[in-house]
Amino acid sequence: MEFPPLADSRVYDKGNPALCLRDYMLTPQLRGGPGWRPGDLDEDTILALANLAEEQVPLASGRTEDRYAFNGVLETEATAAENLNDLSSSWGGWWTCERGRLTVGGAAWEEPAFTVTEDMLVGGIQVTARKPFEEQFNTVKAQYADPEKEHVVTDLPVLDSATYIAADNGEPLVLDMGELPGETGFARGQRLMKLALLKGRRQKQVTLPCSLAAWPVRLGDNIRVSLPRRGWTAKTFEVTGRTVHIGEDGVRVTLSCIETGPAIFDWRTSEEMPKPAGGVPTLPSPTAKPVVSAPTMTEELYETRGGGGVKTRVRLAATTDNPFVDTWQFAWRPVSAAEPTLRALTDTPEDMIDDVAPGPYAFGVRGRNARGIWSDWAWAGAAAVQGENAPPGAITGLSVQASGGAVAMLRWDRHPSLDVRQGGRIEFRHATAQAGASWQSSTGIGKSVSGGVTEATLPLKSGTYLARPYDAMGTPGPVSGIAVRAASIIPTTTVATLAEAPGFAGTATGCSAAGGVLAMAPGEIRARYAFAGRIDLGTVQPVRLISDIELLISEARDLFWRPSGTAMWTPPDARLWLGSTDAYGDVDLQVSVTDDAPDTDPAAARWGPWQSFDAADFSGRAFRFRAVLGVESPDYTIGITGLTVTALQAA
Repeated sequence: MEFPPLADSRVYDKGNPALCLRDYMLTPQLRGGPGWRPGDLDEDTILALANLAEEQVPLASGRTEDRYAFNGVLETEATAAENLNDLSSSWGGWWTCERGRLTVGGAAWEEPAFTVTEDMLVGGIQVTARKPFEEQFNTVKAQYADPEKEHVVTDLPVLDSATYIAADNGEPLVLDMGELPGETGFARGQRLMKLALLKGRRQKQVTLPCSLAAWPVRLGDNIRVSLPRRGWTAKTFEVTGRTVHIGEDGVRVTLSCIETGPAIFDWRTSEEMPKPAGGVPTLPSPTAKPVVSAPTMTEELYETRGGGGVKTRVRLAATTDNPFVDTWQFAWRPVSAAEPTLRALTDTPEDMIDDVAPGPYAFGVRGRNARGIWSDWAWAGAAAVQGENAPPGAITGLSVQASGGAVAMLRWDRHPSLDVRQGGRIEFRHATAQAGASWQSSTGIGKSVSGGVTEATLPLKSGTYLARPYDAMGTPGPVSGIAVRAASIIPTTTVATLAEAPGFAGTATGCSAAGGVLAMAPGEIRARYAFAGRIDLGTVQPVRLISDIELLISEARDLFWRPSGTAMWTPPDARLWLGSTDAYGDVDLQVSVTDDAPDTDPAAARWGPWQSFDAADFSGRAFRFRAVLGVESPDYTIGITGLTVTALQAA
């Protein structure tokens, strides 16, 4: 082949990548090219590549095709280096400027013409036996423009190597080459994928500091290296770097090389994988009015600058199957407003609106294609922006750890809701049951903590600990629970147990017992029950008191249809039928301690103040107890079915 004369059209029918490269480099700058002269090009290597590219390679179908081709476009907005990279990828090789001229290579095996021997070395060599793991790959993916499908970008069959995967400890390491620039050949694309895989698996690299004898070696040349001390006899390498250093000790030519061999360029027809079956896609017309989807809305809370408060941000997103849409515009309006607020144009199908007040809104979007044609407005149905009114999410990662036989350390993940972390809180309750515990069947334990913390210290009791987040507006979130069995390395023994259920024979104020249930009287929001019995140790002793309460907080005024269906009524045991997940109430168990003998002279016994406890240590002779029941409104009531205090001492 000889170089054809440059035509005004500067188009080559066969898409020879070498001729395309030469033509592009000689194109004047006023016409979008670099404007180089023929003397700036290594025309021998370019001509050799042009002849190689037009060699016919047999296909599995029995036909043949050019070994390499470039059937794409070069953007005048791109740099010359970017366009040269696209061109060189079409033959799986490289380009570089060597000794003042542009040269190309890497498209086929070239027999080495130069051998580096030990007497040429002027310093110690450096050998790298294997590439870093992050640079390894054993699987290759790529795409090409299928001419049978209107040049739609289509996936090529994935190429992997069981041998290389096994060498990488069985882990698939994928190189995604993306769309091969200018590639329209199905089999040719597979050959480029294999070439990339085999070139990428070259491992051994060496740096050779040579004397001036290595001056003829050019960048990209294949050379042989014979170093008997390393067991290398005519070992083939490709020169990937060449530097010349002139110093007091003379001229040094340093060659950076990587191992290579002719097998890298092997290809057999049997290696060609068949094209998967599929229809021709239907592409939208660039002159048709585009169609876009109605926007979807998601909301999030964000902190204002300086931490002054929490506000609501709305994110909008839309989609379209029209690839020509490149401009978007969103709009929004409160449902009560007549005119929408238009947002600025954007080049992505997404938008973000800050400081949105809670309420119902309508959101719309339209898109414009490259021809300037707008779609119709697409409006979504009314959507409620809840903002800070939205209930917070559940606590995650809840765990409990017992310490010292008296303390339960609860830990959890940082809460994701900003309005919980700022101004919110986390409350705790405890239920005796190991499973099936709920907020309305438990009692408060310990104090609530700020929503921004991730741990709390509570009294240790067997049963289930429940945790619930509340945001800054007091809106509760879901309940999370963790069960624990109290344990201690210090042996203990039970010295007394005081159980009031089911008789509840003590003094009741604002409450009454019936059928084994101690319930608040209708309309009461506070009640008190004094235990009928006491614990008397006989002498002043230290003791650990642990409470055990079984209850249900329920709605007191729910009405049901009478069995006949003619009127409304309240079942007698309705308090134990319905539970309220909000549990607007609690039971506070309290103890009073004395060092005197309460039964010998009750009037002279000096009782201490009432103290709330769940599991705590006290010192005294006798202990009396009471339960204080409270609800936030008469709409709720408390029914207690179990009320027990256990006294423990060290064994």
